[in-house]
Order: sequence, then structure tokens, then C-alpha cells
Amino acid sequence: MFKIHKEKIIEPIIHENEDNLALYEGAHILIGCKNVSMFNNAVVLEATDSVFASVSGRAKIQILNNGEIGSVSGNAKIGLVKQGRICKVLDKVKITTINDCDIDYVSGRVKIGTMNNGNIKFVEDNVLIETVNNGKFMYIRDNAKIGTMNNGSIEALAGNSQIQTLNSGKIGHLLDNSYVGTFNYGEIGDICDKSEVATLNGGNISQMFGSSIVCQHIQGKIRLKKGGGVVLYEQKAQKPARKLKPKKLLAGEQLEVLTQSDPTDQEEKAE
Repeated sequence: MFKIHKEKIIEPIIHENEDNLALYEGAHILIGCKNVSMFNNAVVLEATDSVFASVSGRAKIQILNNGEIGSVSGNAKIGLVKQGRICKVLDKVKITTINDCDIDYVSGRVKIGTMNNGNIKFVEDNVLIETVNNGKFMYIRDNAKIGTMNNGSIEALAGNSQIQTLNSGKIGHLLDNSYVGTFNYGEIGDICDKSEVATLNGGNISQMFGSSIVCQHIQGKIRLKKGGGVVLYEQKAQKPARKLKPKKLLAGEQLEVLTQSDPTDQEEKAE
């Protein structure tokens, strides 16, 4: 005999235009609610036009259609932020996808999967953003990392912060020991201090100074180098191959070739 285990199905509780909610467990749907606090293992399946004071513990928001969050901390998770505003994201929070959001401060061991658009003022500590398709950042510092940045702008990359691949975008300043792995296209203003670009495949760097390094310069432009700025390897542009033109024979040379007799004919005449 097989034992059949029935899954417990929890019907979500719908809250509409409710204020001062404290959610500790269960599944919920919020519409037009204010001053909501989430703790423990509470789950919000969908939130629309709602304002959260805090989301903490292991609480989870699956979809934030639009709204505001004061702080997200602990091991909380957010699946999708369609549109909204968040003041602080801290600790070990995980956000899967941000379509468009304004965030003031991200710090700790936060992980963000994909950022499609939005603005983040400060990113620091050990934050990891895997993919940025577009967005604006003021400062990325300390040990914060971006995997791939396809477009967007950063005012300054500082500390030991890193971008592994910059496909396109604009960075104002690389400071301290900041690092860009592969720079394919875009604009970097100043490379200062001990900052490094591993491979410059394209794009422009306005100026290098301090002890900054470009390890490989394949294509693109470095407009100005001064101080101790160093390019370790620079690939020189290859000159186009010369096309050989067929030699033109003079009239006399051509005639000589045409009238030159066969040596066998001369031997037969001699006999």
C-alpha cells in the first residue's frame, strides 16, 4: 500500500487598504496597504500600491508591482520588483530581478540577479550584482562586484570594487584598487591610483595617472597618459597588405619576347 501525502494548500489572505499590518506567517496579497512589517516566514505573493516599513527574517515578497519599502534585511527575499523605491537593502538579502527601482543604499552580502533599469546611490561591502542591463549608480565601493554590465553609468568605482565585463556604459572615475576585467565599449573618464583595466577591447579612456594599469590595449583610445600610468601591452594596428601590380613591359621587351626563336629551329637550319 502506498501512502498518499496530501499537500496542505494555504489560501492567501487578501488585505485591501489596511494599515499597520504585522505579518509573521502565511501567504498574503496586499492592495493599497500602508505601514506593513514582515517577519519570520511570512510570504506576500503580490503587492500593489503598498508601503512596507520593513521586511526581515526569512520573509519573502514574490512580486512587488509598485510601492515602497523602508528596509529589507536578514535573509529576506524578493522575487521581482516591477517598479518601486527601497531605502535600504542589507545583510544576506536576495533579489532575483529588478525591472525599475530607486534604491538608496545596498550593503552586506546582498545578491541581486538582474537589474534591468533603475537607480542605486551606494553599493558597498560584498554586494554582488550579476547582470546590469541598464541603470545608474553613484558609488560602488569596498568589495562590491558587478558580473556583466551591458549599459548604464557609474559615477565612481572605488575601494576593491570590480566589474568583470563592461560591454557598454560610462564610468566617471576608477579609484583606489578598483578593477575592470574586460572593457568592450563605452567611456571611462579617469583611471587613478592603483586601479586596473585588464583588457581594453574598445571604447575610450580619457586619462590615466597615478599607478593605474591597462594590461592589454587591443583597440579603443587612451587619450592622455601622465604620471605613472602604464600600458603593459599595446597591440599595434596592422598595416594593410601591399597589392603587387603586374610589371608593364616596354615595347621593345615585348617584341623581343614575341620574336624570340626556338633553339631547335636554329639547329635544323645549321644542318
